[in-house]
Amino acid sequence: MSACSWTTRTFLPAFKFVVLGGIRSLLFFITPAPIFAYKPKNPTFEIINKHADSVRDLILIGDIKLEQGSLHCSKLKTLMVINPERPRSQDAELSPAFADFIQANKGTLKRFRLSRHPERSSIMLWNALAQCKGLVEILLRRNTVPQHDLEAFWGACSTTDELVLDSIAFQSDPVSCCMPSLPERFPKLKVLRLESIQGLSNKTQLEIIRRATNLNRLHWQPNGQEFPLDDYREVMSSRIFTNLQSLKLLQHTLGDEDVSLTLDAMTVAKDLEFGTSRFSESSYRSLMNNHATNIRSLILRVCPSVTSAMVQGILSGCLSLETLDVNVIQGTDLVRIEPESEAPEAVVLGKDWVCLKLRSLSVYFDLSSTGADIDQSTSEGKERFNRQRQLEQEHAFRQLSRLKGLKTLVFHDRLNRGSVKQSLELKLKSRVGELDQLSTLTELETIQFDDTDQDMSEEEIDWMSEHWPKLFALSGTFHRDDKRDKQLREYRDAKLSQ
Repeated sequence: MSACSWTTRTFLPAFKFVVLGGIRSLLFFITPAPIFAYKPKNPTFEIINKHADSVRDLILIGDIKLEQGSLHCSKLKTLMVINPERPRSQDAELSPAFADFIQANKGTLKRFRLSRHPERSSIMLWNALAQCKGLVEILLRRNTVPQHDLEAFWGACSTTDELVLDSIAFQSDPVSCCMPSLPERFPKLKVLRLESIQGLSNKTQLEIIRRATNLNRLHWQPNGQEFPLDDYREVMSSRIFTNLQSLKLLQHTLGDEDVSLTLDAMTVAKDLEFGTSRFSESSYRSLMNNHATNIRSLILRVCPSVTSAMVQGILSGCLSLETLDVNVIQGTDLVRIEPESEAPEAVVLGKDWVCLKLRSLSVYFDLSSTGADIDQSTSEGKERFNRQRQLEQEHAFRQLSRLKGLKTLVFHDRLNRGSVKQSLELKLKSRVGELDQLSTLTELETIQFDDTDQDMSEEEIDWMSEHWPKLFALSGTFHRDDKRDKQLREYRDAKLSQ
């Protein structure tokens, strides 16, 4: 009943607004009696129909029985059905009256979303959706599609611009039953998301993708079955996706050449995520040669073959980048002392970062000088090594200070390479640090610094609160001493709550 009471409370102001002037969105909570029948804060069908011309978005939550009344929302745009899992699943069957409701609104309905619908035949529902010629989105999550629904189901899916199938179970043999049910093409489909699908082989899922040649965005997380790598290569080699700009492909068996082939097949790549693929030298070349000027979002967070030099190249070569999530950048790719020179000023600077539109940066800064070729066996060598570390801190902060639109900064070791390494030291100049350089990041909202060896104080927290006025999330290990770390966490909580 807790969910019921929450919905009742949130609905009341909206319902008052209905009475005063009409609304465009309506949350309608249908539950077994007495909530539906008697609670004055939950509207009856008659009350909703009184204001039906104002309803644009309708959300139905609970055991749905539209036979209890009729709805006439002449301007309905979005219909969302959330059907919680209940022991009495028989009560949750989508009835013919529900299909009739969709049929009555087929001229205006744009978006249909169905979550957690149990195993029930819904042929009339799919047929009704197929007649909604203006449909732009079908989103299905945690539903079961019976075998005898397949033809009607795919018929409905072929009429929309955007199709999301998330955690769907198909009750059929994936090859012999599903393949003949697929339409020859998905001509309208521009956005496709296939994730955690059971009962549909990866080969069949790839066939769906192949038939959607007008795709603009593709999000595909194949299931744990065998991945059809040869078929995938054939599809990408055909270069049929001339409009594809956004790709999220979470498949660990993709090799470097496979990712490179994918990037070469895309005319303009703006948003890319490759999960745990083997993105490496060939993929990097394809990215920088073909998409460096257009890429906006790049997520390679757990690709072990992405090197620090590649990360530096991306940051210094991708002008339009707004989101970057990678594993590591080493200080020696930002700046390094020439090993053959004895002059203290003989340093080599990495290229300045050009991605000044960056809003979110997630990368581990390894500023331990591990890439520096400096002999520490002498006092002069140790001095040069310490100077190298100091330069890495200075130039890491200098590069970050130029990202004035940055909202999220995360630096922690995603690949768990071992013991805690020297990273960005969040200390002020008064405490021999470089944090003061980041006073330019006035848009910063979130900063996370796990797996780093910090030595912060209340002074740094005060400074962050003052210079980053939009900051609301500050997390990480503030101090190597557990007791001191706890004190600083409590101080952080008090400071950010002011």
